[in-house]
Amino acid sequence: MKKLMTILVVFALCGVAMAYEPYNLKMETDNWGRQQKTTYVYTNGEGTTGLTYTVEKSKTFGNGQPDANGVNYQRYTGQVYFTTTTAVPEGKTLAVQFLGAEVEKGNASYDWWGNPTNGYDPNYRVKDYGIYLYNPETGERTSDYLSVQNYSNYFGEEAGVKAGTSFGVYFVDKDGNYIASTGDGGHWSKRYSDVFKNEENGIVGNFDDNNHTLTVYNPETGKKEEKVTDKHFLCLSAGEYGYYSSFNQTHWEFMLQTTLDNPYFPVNPNDFNDDVHVDDPVVDGVTGQPLPGTLATLLIGGLCAGSLRKRNKKH
Repeated sequence: MKKLMTILVVFALCGVAMAYEPYNLKMETDNWGRQQKTTYVYTNGEGTTGLTYTVEKSKTFGNGQPDANGVNYQRYTGQVYFTTTTAVPEGKTLAVQFLGAEVEKGNASYDWWGNPTNGYDPNYRVKDYGIYLYNPETGERTSDYLSVQNYSNYFGEEAGVKAGTSFGVYFVDKDGNYIASTGDGGHWSKRYSDVFKNEENGIVGNFDDNNHTLTVYNPETGKKEEKVTDKHFLCLSAGEYGYYSSFNQTHWEFMLQTTLDNPYFPVNPNDFNDDVHVDDPVVDGVTGQPLPGTLATLLIGGLCAGSLRKRNKKH
């Protein structure tokens, strides 16, 4: 009977896990049809979270009709910033971490001379990434770019992250350009200008349809375990300097967590599918012992999505 109940629970949770949708980047409108900045709960799975995310300057992409594969490509792009919870339990430490980060290279196609086209860049590199503090009232960055390397993938009080702190996410491409989640996306006229390198260009999209394999650590044994999450990453790109078609091209994707999240995932950023190395990363940032059921949740997620390990490339 216990085995039967376990199987039923697993199948029930599989149905939930496989129903995940991309993060909502649609903005609400007022009575006059004007867009209003919109805040959503940010979570990397089921359970409680220590973050919200707010969308500004949202734009639509696609007509909402399914393609030949039955996939709806009405997606959204916009400026996005995150805010930590103000409800920090007594005795708990609040910090933000990257749960995953990777380059999405899309589908390759080549011209007659063997050169890659359609924005596919086999030499694409990310030199650095991290967060920066942000003032939603002024729309301005209020700190330096805080590198994941310098902060060991642990952005807490030392980085200025406290209860109710807002921040953006950025990465640095191989040419030294800073691509930021609250950027204006740039403009084609800046493509050949040095001005481009000094501005917060960037645009966020919800074009990720893939499941992702996360390398996590068992806090009891310290050993690595691969788990699959069907929760999608957010996409960040400059691409063709901000146009939403840039997400058909090579771009960067990420997922966040906080030390208050339940479940919490002990991770090492050097296990990410990324080019950035972090010295002495904080693998387990939880204050005290991991919350009960974390590994069980991960295991069930892995069982649910095990058949989905093969990534289906979008576009």
